[in-house]
Amino acid sequence: DFFGWRLIEKNRDWFFNQTRLPVSTVKQSFSMSTPAVMEISGKDNCSKGNVNEKTDTDWPQSLSVVDLCYDVPVKRGVNILKKCRKRLVRFSGNAVGKKPEVQDLKVEDNVKLRLLHKVSACFSRGRMTCMMGTSGAGKTTLMDCIAGYKTGGTVHGDILIDGCKKDEKIWKKISGYAEQNDILNPYLTALETVRFTAECRLPKTKDRQGIIDRVLTLMNLNDWKNVIIGREVDGEGLPKHARKRLTIAIQLVIEPKILFLDEPTTGLSQTAARLVIDSMTTATRALGLITVATIHQPSQYIWNAFDDVLLLVRGGRVAYMGESGMKSSTILGHFQPLSKSGIAPDGWNPSDYCLTVLNNMDPKDAEDSFEKSDLKQSLLRHIGEQKENARQPPAVDLKRVNNIFVEIGLLTVRHLVVQWRNPSYCFMRIMSSIAMSFYIAILFAGDKTVLSGAVFTIGAIFFLVFVLVIPMQAAVVPLIEDRAVLYRETVSGTYGRLSYGIGQLLADQPFHLLNTFLMWVFFYFLVDFRQTGEEMGYFLLMLYLSNWVIQSLGQLFALATPNEESANGLGGLSVILSVILMGFLITVDSMPDGWVWAYWVNLFHYILQGLVTNELGDNQYFVNVTGLLPDLSDNSSSVLAFGEGVSQMSVQQVAGFTSLVAGAGGGLNPIGNLTGLLNCTLTEGCFADENKSPGRAFVECYLFSGFFKTPPCESEFSAVLSNVNFDLVLECLDLNEIIPKPDLFPDLGGASDSNKTETLSPSNGVLNITPQNRSLQSVTDLLPDFITNPNEDGGGDEGRVFDFALCMMKAVLPADTVDILQSIGEALAPLIPVVVELVDQGGFYLPGEVILFFFGWAKFEPGEGFVSPWKWWYCMSAVAIFLGSIEIFKLIAIRFIVWTKR
Repeated sequence: DFFGWRLIEKNRDWFFNQTRLPVSTVKQSFSMSTPAVMEISGKDNCSKGNVNEKTDTDWPQSLSVVDLCYDVPVKRGVNILKKCRKRLVRFSGNAVGKKPEVQDLKVEDNVKLRLLHKVSACFSRGRMTCMMGTSGAGKTTLMDCIAGYKTGGTVHGDILIDGCKKDEKIWKKISGYAEQNDILNPYLTALETVRFTAECRLPKTKDRQGIIDRVLTLMNLNDWKNVIIGREVDGEGLPKHARKRLTIAIQLVIEPKILFLDEPTTGLSQTAARLVIDSMTTATRALGLITVATIHQPSQYIWNAFDDVLLLVRGGRVAYMGESGMKSSTILGHFQPLSKSGIAPDGWNPSDYCLTVLNNMDPKDAEDSFEKSDLKQSLLRHIGEQKENARQPPAVDLKRVNNIFVEIGLLTVRHLVVQWRNPSYCFMRIMSSIAMSFYIAILFAGDKTVLSGAVFTIGAIFFLVFVLVIPMQAAVVPLIEDRAVLYRETVSGTYGRLSYGIGQLLADQPFHLLNTFLMWVFFYFLVDFRQTGEEMGYFLLMLYLSNWVIQSLGQLFALATPNEESANGLGGLSVILSVILMGFLITVDSMPDGWVWAYWVNLFHYILQGLVTNELGDNQYFVNVTGLLPDLSDNSSSVLAFGEGVSQMSVQQVAGFTSLVAGAGGGLNPIGNLTGLLNCTLTEGCFADENKSPGRAFVECYLFSGFFKTPPCESEFSAVLSNVNFDLVLECLDLNEIIPKPDLFPDLGGASDSNKTETLSPSNGVLNITPQNRSLQSVTDLLPDFITNPNEDGGGDEGRVFDFALCMMKAVLPADTVDILQSIGEALAPLIPVVVELVDQGGFYLPGEVILFFFGWAKFEPGEGFVSPWKWWYCMSAVAIFLGSIEIFKLIAIRFIVWTKR
């Protein structure tokens, strides 16, 4: 906020206010050539000549309207809201206002409202006509009907130019219309604005620069011609009176024959209004114009500047049409007999006096008084003479001054200048995109070769798409502001709407390219994306198209909606729905069936899929298995579910211990609580020695580790042994009864039949053990020699030791242990090589296509595996189709949608 206030707004104040000086420091944005002056000659005649024939300098002499009526349809039906409003007004104790008295016409059972009623008037060359009337009399309606600006309703009657009916084909060539509101582009200078109109509407055979200079002199704008117009609501640039004169100058530069002015003094001070009226009078006399202006309540000075007066009353009826006369003697002579006081009071403004008289009269009476006057008869005679001496208009070149390519070129240059001079649109759009891209890159920077890097890649691209919404929202405001200029200029024939749309499209491209390049520089390398030719090129191209298409989407909303609030609301709603249904927050497989269609018609889906596929496709990400498991030295949790508190096992311990459990072939311990024994076993690392067989590790850990050394887990094993069936232990000491080794793991080493020869007889004391002396000590005392005195080379003794350990394990283990291990072993058997590799390498490489497959952006091909072939012909093509469609809809909106009414 501080940055925007200090740098943008302060710069805006300086940029506009410093140009108020007569000598502007603002450089001309583009110049127009000054062609040589060409003399055009020809002779006067009444028939239409060729294009090359001279246009009569004294044509036309007059503009007349005869019995002009204007009807608009009235909607039938009950207006519930209006009736409720009336009832609320009455309920509050107020009276409901009555409608003005108007004449209704029934045409084919459709009710029509007549706004103008048989208006007859005549406007002459070199004279200024003031069109006045009471409130709601139809002043602007009449002028719009004559000027051809009405788009609805029905106009009846005749409009004559020198006695000939108005030719719509040449009308725009000979008439100018200055609207009440100063509809100007705020980022051009006064000279650039007039020059642009001249380039678009004056033939190349004309001395364009000479005409521009003359118009600026007539409108007294030379001191303001290099000043940026500025936004009026912010108090920038030109003052109000200079804006009004510039609005008139735009119409004068096309050298019109007839000039219409809609309330040119409204909103001006008395001094500023005098400046405008003086300029109008000078231009009318110098150029020989037929000038018609609507005035609300003119001052004495402004009233005296007009030659003729047309007064209307309610219902569009004529109360007076004629000259005002010397010191307004003619018009006062008509209204004094109609006034109750008779003579006008001294010092009264004639306009105020006439309007006061009309306000005190019935509109029908005011019309009848003029109909019966000599002024009306003189008017009709004058119009009749014009018809008798009618002159056909001279030859007028009806071709457009410029072809479509020249228009596009002029509009492209103007759009570039306007965008460059609009800091809140140009500068902030680029700087905000750069800042957000840089910030996102810092957040998601990191190693992109691991699995977390893939997650960061998707997150960075997802939020980068959000950054592209900034230009979309920024494009709404300036386009809606410029929309009124578009309507004014296209209606007057300055250029075609198609040219405007294409010119805007071309002018946006340098900013799209600059924005794309800067976002790429500040984002791509810092976030550490793939830096190969294809991937970098694809990212740049997709980012450029995304900048273009998303901003065009915002412009489409601006053209197709009535105001800024509607455009931003519709744009925000579309962005929210697009982000939710783009396939990242909710995958396509998880979407409700009724919303899947929104995924496939979602522009953001194709942008995200294309950019993510570009980074993850044909790439591998390392998954660190050791990082996913807890530290092996930590005793805080259990890996194998043998009981709470069991420490974590190393790979060697798991393998050795599991081989004994599986080899036992099933346990017989009815209680089966091995928590203490396992905890001691793994803590002491009984099975961690790779050079020691599992059977020998079992014996040395629990039973016998030497004549002068106590086994580490002797006490824990003794506690377990006290709960088992001791007869099973004694059977293990009788080697003739050792149960065969099960076939669950047939490759495990064990004793052969030839080695199972040494036995223990009852005479050795085994059968003399009583229940009172059943203990670990009684077992260790009876251990055979191959356990207590092994051969130096091990050999067959190790096999017998392993069989003994299996027998003891069977007595100790719970009954269902081997079944659980066997089912787990069968399920994990295909994964054993993979697990071995994972243990050796510490992890594995996950193809990026597997991650894309989760989002539905990759597929599985037999023989090829997971593939993602869609980033070019699918994603890029889809974005291009969206772009083309949006641009077409923009041109349609420019051509057919108009959010102003006349």
